[in-house]
Amino acid sequence: MSLKSVITRIFFPLKCPLCGELVPLSDEVCTCCRGELRKVSQDYCIHCAADYSKCSCAPDKPKLDSVAAVCYYSGKARWQIALFKFAFQKNLASTLSLEMSERAAEVFSDVNFDLVTYVPISEKSLEKRGFNQSELLAKGVAERLFVPLQKTLLKIKETEFQHTLGEKERLSNLEGAFDLLENISVKGKTVLLCDDIKTTGATLKECSDVLYKNGAEKVCCLVCAVTDYMSDF
Repeated sequence: MSLKSVITRIFFPLKCPLCGELVPLSDEVCTCCRGELRKVSQDYCIHCAADYSKCSCAPDKPKLDSVAAVCYYSGKARWQIALFKFAFQKNLASTLSLEMSERAAEVFSDVNFDLVTYVPISEKSLEKRGFNQSELLAKGVAERLFVPLQKTLLKIKETEFQHTLGEKERLSNLEGAFDLLENISVKGKTVLLCDDIKTTGATLKECSDVLYKNGAEKVCCLVCAVTDYMSDF
């Protein structure tokens, strides 16, 4: 945080967007709300990012090589991501990406990433929203992990919003929707792919497949939140 930002926060304290309480200088939400996030435990499935007791892996669902999540998409996490993604509170990217980078350093401690990238959105969505939430999260993660951030993927097909579809429709909605950017090489590289939420994993699987087809050595996925199929889907 810059000196100017610190001085501004001292004279104009920030209130938590989730509960209205005052927020510490180094954060965007209060300590209490951060503490109420339902964190994913250490005993989790690397293919779906959920605790083994809530594992959603099945033969007919996308299976990722390696994915990690900070918390479950419920309660304060759901509100925080909704404010960030749909209420345009881009400042929340700082707190969310901090949680993600800490999780990545924890679960991918033995992986040396060549680059951090992110799930792209269509030009239409970018024009409407004004930013790509996954890009902002990936930027924060890359800075904290000291790994280069690189845009690698392009969304080449307009699709329905995933959150408006059922589970089966989500899987077919994204087929052929992504491609590698021109003049970009991921051959032989280990990539950390970031997104905000994992539900079925269809988006991450499609993006991972494109990276693998273009020669990526390893693709690990990192999200802020994962859906709890036992209660949320």
